[in-house]
Formats: sequence, C-alpha cells, structure tokens
Amino acid sequence: EVTAGKLITAAKGGVVGGANTFNNKVVFPPGAVDKDTYVTVTVNYDKKINNLAYIEFLPSGSFNKPVEVTLSWDFLDVDISSVADLKAYFSQDGGDYWFPVESSIDVNYDTKTAKFLIDHFTRYGWGI
Repeated sequence: EVTAGKLITAAKGGVVGGANTFNNKVVFPPGAVDKDTYVTVTVNYDKKINNLAYIEFLPSGSFNKPVEVTLSWDFLDVDISSVADLKAYFSQDGGDYWFPVESSIDVNYDTKTAKFLIDHFTRYGWGI
C-alpha cells in the first residue's frame, strides 16, 4: 500500500498523487471543493491475488466541479495485448460490487494511463 496526501484549497485546487503513487493521481480545478480539504490517494496492490489493484481516493464526497482522475497500469504485470480490454471500475461498498466508470476515458498507451472525470470520490480500480 502506498499513500500520498495533500491539502487542496478551494481557491486554487491542486494535484494529489503522481510519481509516488505509481502515476495514479487526481487533479482538482479551482472551486471543486467548498473549503480547503485534505485529500489522499492510496494504491492497494497485491501480486499474490491475481495482480489485484485498486486506488482509493478520500475523503468520500461529491464535488462542485468534476475532478480529473488518472489511473496507471504501468506498475501492473499486464501483457500489452490485453491492455485494450482494461476498463475502469468503481465500488461504493468497500469492494463487494464493482461498476464500470460511465465517463469517457482518455487512454494513453505511451504513458500507460487512462484519464476520466468524476464528481465524487470512491474506490476505483482496473478490470478485464
């Protein structure tokens, strides 16, 4: 488990995560939160359990404006031929049920990342 945290200001927004969270991050535009908020990005990864990986963004809650999430598969042991089958999912119940992210996803095969917009925090992960 790897966690990064940062105070996001209501006036300026900011970025949490990046290189220290295997290139998983979230970008807040100004005005996305009502008040200054401490945000964390936690990467949970277990090679022993079928390369299980999920990213948890906290605190839970909704935003005034969409925030941009970047998920990276660079640290996963994924064959390049199966990357096209990777999809982003979210869970709101601690991981018992996973649902596809309904936002359009911008995939960058060079950086091995996918970006999408969300209006709330929960647990996000990859699946095939």
